[in-house]
Amino acid sequence: MAKGRAKPKTPTKGKKRLKKQKPSLRQRMARLISTALSLVLLGAIFLSGVLYWLSQDLPSADELAAPPGQPPIEILADDGTLLARYGRVRGEVLSFYDIPPEMVQAIIAIEDRRFFDHGGLDFYGILRAAFANIKAGGVVQGGSTITQQLAKNLFLTPERTFRRKAREALLALALERDYSKERILALYLNRVYLGGGAFGIDAASKLYFDKSARDLNYGEAAVLAGLVKAPSRLAPTTDPQAALDRGSIVLSALVDAEYLSRSEAEVIANTPIEFRAHTRGRKARYFTDWVRAQIPNDSGARVIETTLDINAQDIAERVIRDHLAGPSNDGLEAALVALRPDGSIAAMVGGKDYEKTVFNRATQAKRQPGSAFKLFVYLAALEAGLDPQSTMRDSPIRFDGWAPRNHWGSFSGENISLSDALAKSYNSIAVKVSERVGRHNVIAMARRLGLSDDITPHPSVALGTSETSLLELTQAYNTVASGGVLSPAFGDKASQPAVTPVLDPHISAEMTNMLNKVVLQGTGKQANPGRPAAGKTGTSQDGRDGWFIGYTGDMTVGIWVGRDDGKPVQGLSGGRLPARIWADYVQQASKGLPAKPLTTAETAEAENRGFFDRLFNRD
Repeated sequence: MAKGRAKPKTPTKGKKRLKKQKPSLRQRMARLISTALSLVLLGAIFLSGVLYWLSQDLPSADELAAPPGQPPIEILADDGTLLARYGRVRGEVLSFYDIPPEMVQAIIAIEDRRFFDHGGLDFYGILRAAFANIKAGGVVQGGSTITQQLAKNLFLTPERTFRRKAREALLALALERDYSKERILALYLNRVYLGGGAFGIDAASKLYFDKSARDLNYGEAAVLAGLVKAPSRLAPTTDPQAALDRGSIVLSALVDAEYLSRSEAEVIANTPIEFRAHTRGRKARYFTDWVRAQIPNDSGARVIETTLDINAQDIAERVIRDHLAGPSNDGLEAALVALRPDGSIAAMVGGKDYEKTVFNRATQAKRQPGSAFKLFVYLAALEAGLDPQSTMRDSPIRFDGWAPRNHWGSFSGENISLSDALAKSYNSIAVKVSERVGRHNVIAMARRLGLSDDITPHPSVALGTSETSLLELTQAYNTVASGGVLSPAFGDKASQPAVTPVLDPHISAEMTNMLNKVVLQGTGKQANPGRPAAGKTGTSQDGRDGWFIGYTGDMTVGIWVGRDDGKPVQGLSGGRLPARIWADYVQQASKGLPAKPLTTAETAEAENRGFFDRLFNRD
C-alpha cells in the first residue's frame, strides 16, 4: 500500500516577519490634540447652533425694556390716603446713561461683582458660592450673574430644576452675544422686581422716595439694590427697618468692591433716608384685598376711593391686638367690621396679623353665629303679631331625639316675656318661638336681611347652627339699626349698592328696644359702652365661636372671636371677650362724639320718609 506524501513546508528563507510597532509619544500627543480639537469644534458648532436657535426667540431690546405686570390699581381711604397698590407701579424706562453711577455700583457690588469681566457665566463666582454654601451647611450665596437673572426673568419659569438652570445659562450666553454690557444692565434695572408692585428702579424710586431714579444717592441706591434678594419681605412698604438694614449690607459690599472708602460709607450710613409716608406700614390689607377682589382683572389702571376711615381702622387694629395679646390667647383669632348706617365700611379687621395669614375672617370665614341668630327669630315673631311682652314657658321641648338646653343647664318652668328671653338668651323659648311662627319664616327673615348661605330648616336653626359670615351678620343688624332699610355693605364709593326697605320701622324700633335690654340687663352687659347701644351675644356649641353684634346711633359693629381650626375655646362666650372688645372699640371710635339716641319707631319712620324724599327728589 503506497504511503501518502508529506505536506511541504512553507519556505521562509529570504522573508522578514512584520512586527507591530507602538506609536511614539509625539504621535500619541498629536492624535490626542486632534481629537480634542475635533470635539471642541463639534461642541462650538453645536453651541453656536443652540445659541442661534435661542436668539431667534429673543425680542428686540426695545420690547424687552418694557416692565411686566398688570396695570396698577391704587386703593385710597376716604380722606385720600393711599392704603394699597396692586399691579405694576408706573416708572420710566431709563437708558444706561440715565442711571446714576451710584445705582450701577450698588447693584454690581451686591449682585455680580465681575459683571463687566465675565461672558454671561461667572465660573469663579459659581465656585465661590459653592464653597460658601458647603461651609455654611446651606444656601447662603448664589452664583447667578446679572445676565442669568435677566434671562430667568425674561424667559423662564421660577422652577428650580437642572434643566431650567441649563436653559438659563444658554440664554445668558445668547444675551451676552447680542447685547452690550450696558444694555444688559439697563434692561435688568428697568425690569427687576423691587417690592410693593414696583418693577424697575424708577418705579421703585418714585414709590419709596418720591423721586426719579436719576436722582438717587448712594444710600437710596443701596436700599434698592438690597431689595433684590427678597423684594416682598424687605420692601419699605412691608418692613422699612429691614430695608435699611439690608441697605447697610450693600454699603459694606461697596466698600469691599472699592467703590467707596470705609469713611465714606460711614457718612452715608449715618445720613437719614426718608421713605414716603405711605411706605411706613401697610394698613387695612384685609379690607383692600376684599375691595381688590371685586375689581375685574381687565379693568386697566384705576384709583379706587373707598369708605374706610383711617382713624377708625387704626383703633380697630389696636383693639384687636391688645385684647388678643398674651400667652393665654395663643391660637385665638378675631375679626371686626364697623359699618355706618348707609352700609359703608368704616373699618375691617380680618385677623390679628395679616403678615401671618391673609385669610379674611370677616368676609371669608363661615361660622355658626349661635344666639346672635336669634335676631331673626324675634323679628319674625314681631312681624307675626307677637310683642316684646308676650310670654312663653321656659320648659323642656324635644324634637325627634333633639332637646335644646339653656346655657346654664336648667329650666325655670316660668312664663318669660320675649324681651327677657332675648336679654337672658333663653334657648328653650327661642326654639318655641321659632316653631310657633314657623322655621321657614325665620329663614325667610334672615334671607331678607342679607344672609346668603344655606340655612338648614332644623328646629336648631333658632340657635344659630347654620353658618354665616361676620360681614353679612353685621349688615343684618345694621338694617335694624337703620329703621328697617337694608343697605348692603360696601367699600368702594363709586359702587354703592341700591338700598331696600325690608322691615316696618315700628318692628325695627321694637327690636332695638329688646336689644338695648340685652346690653343693659342681659348677657351683653360687658358690651355697654356708656352710651345708648343695642346688640346681641352669640356663642356656638362648646365655645368654638364667640360673637357680639351691636349698634349705637352712629355705627354698627360686629366682633367674632375663635380659632381657625374650630376647636373649643375654654371660657369663650359672646358676653365675655367679644363683648369687651366691642365696648372698647365703640368707646374709642366714638370719643368726642355726642351720644346719639337709638332709632325709635317715630324717628325710623321719619328717616325713611326723608330718605325716599331725597331718593326721588321730592320737596
